[in-house]
Amino acid sequence: MTALRSLVERYLHAYNERDFATWADLLCEDVEVRADAGLMRGRAAALAFAAGTVRAFPGLRAELENVVAETADTIVVEYRLVNPDQDESGWHLAGSVCDIYRVRDGRIVSCHSYYLTDGADKTDVALLPSRTEAARIADRQVALRHVATLVARGVAQEELFAAVNDWIARLVGAEQTAMMRFEPDETVTVVAAWSVVAPATTTVGANRRLDAALRTIRDEARPVRFGPAELPATGAFVEEARRRGVRSWVGVPVVVDGRVWGASFVSTTGADPFPPDTEARIAAFTELVATSISNAQARAELRSLAEEQEALRHVATLVARGGSQPQIFAAVTEEASRLLGWRPMALQRYDRQGGVTVVAEHGVPGGQGAYIAAGGESVAGRVLRTARPARVDCYANAMGPASVVAHAFGVRAAVGAPIVVGGEVWGLLLAMSFDYPLPPRTEDRLAQFAELAATAIANTESRAELTASRARVVAASDDTRRRIQRDLHDGAQQRLVHTVIQLKLAKAAVATDAAAATELIDDALQLAQRATAELGELVHGIMPAALTRGGLRAAVESLVAHVNLPVGVEVTANRLPAGVETTAYFVIAEALTNAVKHAGATSVEVLAVDDRDALRLEVRDDGAGGADPTRGTGLVGLADRVAAAGGSITVASPPGRGTAVSVALPIGGAATR
Repeated sequence: MTALRSLVERYLHAYNERDFATWADLLCEDVEVRADAGLMRGRAAALAFAAGTVRAFPGLRAELENVVAETADTIVVEYRLVNPDQDESGWHLAGSVCDIYRVRDGRIVSCHSYYLTDGADKTDVALLPSRTEAARIADRQVALRHVATLVARGVAQEELFAAVNDWIARLVGAEQTAMMRFEPDETVTVVAAWSVVAPATTTVGANRRLDAALRTIRDEARPVRFGPAELPATGAFVEEARRRGVRSWVGVPVVVDGRVWGASFVSTTGADPFPPDTEARIAAFTELVATSISNAQARAELRSLAEEQEALRHVATLVARGGSQPQIFAAVTEEASRLLGWRPMALQRYDRQGGVTVVAEHGVPGGQGAYIAAGGESVAGRVLRTARPARVDCYANAMGPASVVAHAFGVRAAVGAPIVVGGEVWGLLLAMSFDYPLPPRTEDRLAQFAELAATAIANTESRAELTASRARVVAASDDTRRRIQRDLHDGAQQRLVHTVIQLKLAKAAVATDAAAATELIDDALQLAQRATAELGELVHGIMPAALTRGGLRAAVESLVAHVNLPVGVEVTANRLPAGVETTAYFVIAEALTNAVKHAGATSVEVLAVDDRDALRLEVRDDGAGGADPTRGTGLVGLADRVAAAGGSITVASPPGRGTAVSVALPIGGAATR
């Protein structure tokens, strides 16, 4: 026994036992029950209906007879109502019932019930006007049961639409029936058609523009009819019907998940209009059609979600493995294009002027490397301005370079999602359409791929920056060693060599010329002293003694003592980890050097604050500004040194307004201190 059949049996058993606590527990809180009594929404309304039925007919029982059809989440069953009682009016409530149950997470989420009375109800006291009317209702129930079975079996929509058209024509006496789907571009497409005459006036697949009558059905979600008793109507749809001799027709909306999906139409050339209840009789079938469409859309959405997750997983794996940017860009555009039904897809990068270059594409007119200038109303322009997804549903009246390209290649609509790297809009992922506007969820689906592209770009740039930083560190180390070697060779080493020479000459002159020896010794002493001073300066440049002995404040005070500018110093007296003090010292030293040598500053302020978790530095001058952190070795070297210490650095240097170098260096816990 299947899980769905077991659920239905428990549901009916609980009803027969009047165990309404169990009965109600098998319903979802937001259950929807549709029966002859009308539409009931919610568990409480369904429970009240069941309790009222039992009060009216205490002996009523439901006996399961047959499972008509069953899918993963839908089951159609037939059961018989057995009832020895009758109410005050003589109504017996006895007959067969066809129920369609939709199930979610082991509970009934909807139940559509179709009741077919038996002979006990076809009496003079029954709530039916006549036996003829009873037969008509019976025919309707048979038709609904047949259509419900097709819905539960999940037949192709073409088969379902054809069956619905056929049954509606029989039940309302129509000469022609048609079902149409509303399209996003203000047209309708015929999805089913039936006619008692040949050739049919409407054919499957025909497409036409909306007119006032069709818009009324779509926008107001209500039936519309025209006939001899109605006021004359205008519009291409009505006029065409009149040319073909149609004197009366009725259109009923098909509402799927709260939105008007399409409409079902019946028409006749007879003089008499359709009966007043025609709309209600057609609506019963459109509800079943809506259920079928909703089920199909739900299944399609599940398939789409699974495909989407697989596509994202494929691209994410490529990103995680460190694939190259061209590889990842190609994968992003191809997977996104496939998920949108192979729509043209482009990954574009902005330049400084706001124009875009296609860096990857799939099915895009113009191809990779194409450039589109900035300007006009375009998706790329909106994305750049807002850093949010944007769309253009019709380029027909748009202006600008992007619109010119769109017109040239027949692109009618587009949707773009931003690729944000490091807080800046780097580019966008753009989907295009040659016909209809793209679906509403397109922005969300593109955004997921755009995020993966942004991650790949950030990873690649981080790797490139790390490689460049390492190369700069190695080059700086080599330059430092060469400078030390040069300074030693040209300075202290030369003086020490001369000292040795002088001392040798003095030694040779001691025995013969004491005065000359004394002079040579004095010269050697001066050379040695000068060599010692130069070595001290060299050592100070490598690691100042004041920093080692007295900490950051002492080192900074010693440093500014040699600067020929007014320097305001506010530096913490706390001793910090050696690595933090060293990094901070060289940041301040480099910033002071830039202020003196390059900025033409007249004053400098140095601030170093210990806030327990980080040392925050700021060196601000009143010089010329305009410093570019990406050019020259000084600021680039500082950035590398700060990054190596796990810190962050920002440089603000507007032209004519001075330069401010701000650094945050992590300190760590008390144990580190």
